[in-house]
Amino acid sequence: MIKDKLFGTDGIRGRIDSDHLQPQNILKLGSVIADIINNNDVKKAVVIARDTRSSGLYFENALIAGLTSKGIDCIILGVLPTGALASLTREKKAAFGIMISASHNPHQDNGLKFFDSNGFKISKELEEEIEKRFFDEALVKINLETLPGKIFIEDAIGPYLSKFNNLREELKQRKIVIDCANGAASYIISEIFHQFSNIKLIGASPDGQNINLNAGTECLENLKKEVLKNEADLGIAFDGDADRVIIIDEKGLIVDGDILMAIMAIDLKNLGTLKKDTIVATIMSSKSLDNALAPFGIKVSRADVGDRNVMKRMCELGANFGGESSGHMIFSDKSSTADGIIIAMELIDIWLRDGRSFSDICSFFVPTPRVLKDIEVNKKPSLDLMPNTNKALIDANTLLKDSGRAFLRYSGTEMKARLLVEAQTENDCQKIAEKIIWEFHQEIGFVE
Repeated sequence: MIKDKLFGTDGIRGRIDSDHLQPQNILKLGSVIADIINNNDVKKAVVIARDTRSSGLYFENALIAGLTSKGIDCIILGVLPTGALASLTREKKAAFGIMISASHNPHQDNGLKFFDSNGFKISKELEEEIEKRFFDEALVKINLETLPGKIFIEDAIGPYLSKFNNLREELKQRKIVIDCANGAASYIISEIFHQFSNIKLIGASPDGQNINLNAGTECLENLKKEVLKNEADLGIAFDGDADRVIIIDEKGLIVDGDILMAIMAIDLKNLGTLKKDTIVATIMSSKSLDNALAPFGIKVSRADVGDRNVMKRMCELGANFGGESSGHMIFSDKSSTADGIIIAMELIDIWLRDGRSFSDICSFFVPTPRVLKDIEVNKKPSLDLMPNTNKALIDANTLLKDSGRAFLRYSGTEMKARLLVEAQTENDCQKIAEKIIWEFHQEIGFVE
């Protein structure tokens, strides 16, 4: 039985054997999108790209069938990062851009991210309209031999690569290791840095099954080992669709999204290009971010989790930079959505202009002791209906007062709950987290 919910925090995502991701339902989804376009009297194409998962091809074919069956042209870009898909959707003035990806999830998962004609993630209202139409309509039956829409296959790598034509000469003096997660960054990064023998790529041999496998932003151990083994100056990790970036410094230490946001925000402020002297982070970003930016006169505004929510808040405030501690970052002067490659290139430029080691650049940032726990679940009952868990959270926040916080939410993309605890010491974080997790498990049960 198909659930009456398609969208999570970031598009549609799940295991490829789940009901709503079966080929007939992807075809149906394409038909629904076509109806929305036709009902608005907008005869425009839909731009489609995918990451390196082998299942992406059947998603692509089913979408094409559903869209073209109702007269919508499809522009097929092949394997491409999400940021590039969003950019090209805007440049081509397409009705929609659809990225076939499950981001940082394993290859057994896949999904769809939707962009509007301006290259922004579609609104919550439009998601709800798509869901309603999807569950109201019967399965679509079409004659695959008489499709009125046209299919155009384009090489999109060239236009996206043009954004990175002016690489600094000093780059040749630095050793960098880049982990492409065997995902959509693999071909692009290889092209961007093909003339630099000092830059080593790992996780850049996708085979359809190895995306994010012991690689990328979700598994940084291999990158750390390569940085230390090669005595590299920097390590850079992307996720499967390259909309996230995390750094490993020359000492092998992880530099997460909060620190990277602080570095970029200060640089933009110094250049006079940080609009409203404000950045947007999410409720999951550490208080350390606020503390690090306050001396520079930079304010931090909070949004709900998800880069779409970050972008929405940026537009409301007139800000031009924001992101998430997970490595999603948006610099709206150069991209309409999170783009790990653009952000990585901005960070490289800052690093080269500064001249210091990356660890020295990060030294101003004093992390708050924190614990972030992923708790596997097989259901997601409302947290409001879990009194003991709520009491544990209230007790923790009362105890912490202004010295920290405890926050629990369900992942919008995976069957997990995420617990964030910040306190004065790591030991305090662990004790508080253990108490909350114990109460949570008593009420929700354990995953076998």
